[in-house]
Amino acid sequence: MPLEQLLGKTQIWVGTEYYGLMILGEGTYGGITEGTLCMDYYLLTDRDDTFRKICNAVTGLTRINPDLTKERRDFWKYLLCYNFVFQSRAWSNVRPGNKFRDPANVPMLKAVLERYRPAAVWILGNAKDGDCTARYAKPVIAAAGIPCLASRHPARQSYQYVKAEFEAFVALSGLPWKGSLA
Repeated sequence: MPLEQLLGKTQIWVGTEYYGLMILGEGTYGGITEGTLCMDYYLLTDRDDTFRKICNAVTGLTRINPDLTKERRDFWKYLLCYNFVFQSRAWSNVRPGNKFRDPANVPMLKAVLERYRPAAVWILGNAKDGDCTARYAKPVIAAAGIPCLASRHPARQSYQYVKAEFEAFVALSGLPWKGSLA
């Protein structure tokens, strides 16, 4: 299948100033469908615990200001975000289960890696599931010669943990972080 067809089915966010830092998530939930970008939804509503936790932990932003759209966009414009399981689940507590083994996941991840050539990938996992995202994605990322860091899912971790893991991910890339830090 041509690369454009593979990427056309995915939910991928490529920041306007992306320069090599990729975050690989597990999947989406809440009825986000193919063609609906999770990041666009978050930037407009601030209703995504994962994106909010990462952005706030790294930058020091809080929810006190009701309109942080510009600040959130300034953070995410440097990153690429992609979900390994690209089919949406009904709720956040519904695990993707066998969807991790969907044969379409690997070629789609390969296509994203080939197209955008990240300097490093930060894999967001879930310890209670044995880090399924890392288990299935790490070999693909390693085969592409790209360093990666697998971390526990940020939505359920402290701000200090998330900031430390983000900083370790950036250091692994060998690239400087261009955004602001708390």
